[in-house]
Amino acid sequence: MAKKDVGVFKLDNGYWAYRFKITVDGQEISGRKSTDDQGNKLNNKTEAIKAREAAIVAARTERKRKVKITRRTVKEVYEEYCRNGSAGKAYKTLLKQDSLWRNHICARWGDRFVDDIPVAEVNDYLAELYYEKEYAFRYVEGFLKIFYLIFGRAYSLNHLDVDTYNKLCVNKDTKIHMPRLKVDDDTDIIAFNRDDLVLLDQYFKGTNAETAYLPDLLRTSQQRFFTRWFTTTTTPKASRIAAEATLTTTRGSRKLLKRTD
Repeated sequence: MAKKDVGVFKLDNGYWAYRFKITVDGQEISGRKSTDDQGNKLNNKTEAIKAREAAIVAARTERKRKVKITRRTVKEVYEEYCRNGSAGKAYKTLLKQDSLWRNHICARWGDRFVDDIPVAEVNDYLAELYYEKEYAFRYVEGFLKIFYLIFGRAYSLNHLDVDTYNKLCVNKDTKIHMPRLKVDDDTDIIAFNRDDLVLLDQYFKGTNAETAYLPDLLRTSQQRFFTRWFTTTTTPKASRIAAEATLTTTRGSRKLLKRTD
């Protein structure tokens, strides 16, 4: 029986690494790394053993792929997803995906091959949406989810190899990600008391903003507080504007929707 710690070793800096060499269908495959499949450093022997085992499984799986990697554009992958992969998705989710695709992603990315899109370019695009076009942080997160969906679908259909997919969507140090949150942005759920809610109703009267309430079980000074979150039926720009105004309440300065009329 082979020893489990074969192929793992400690580095001079105190972290661990692993190496392996296997043969699959007559082809020799070897590898050596000092991180796991998420890009995290290996702190001990156990982590190194697990990372080595996972790497061997991934190498075998990739080698045994029967279907050759075929190139497809972003548009081709998304349209295939709409035909065959969207069953069971929530109706509102599909509407949001379709809106982002038609209004933004298709024109910019539709003709690009999925295997020819670098991580940095996607990250720059997300930063452009958030910092330059000033779309709301939560709205831009929808774009990130679409990219993960498209790359994941492409990988499952053999339009991306495992290394490219891992670089785009898996490895912690390389994968596409959201831009850094602005210091004046607040994505937390907001709580107001009853007096605040009266002010809010007056503030939004006659606007195109939609609001909703949820009871919050927390009680402070015998006052019942409510959680309120906001959506807008207008444009992403309006969604961004809606996060800017503030109102001083009995619980301090809180983010409010700004009038968009």
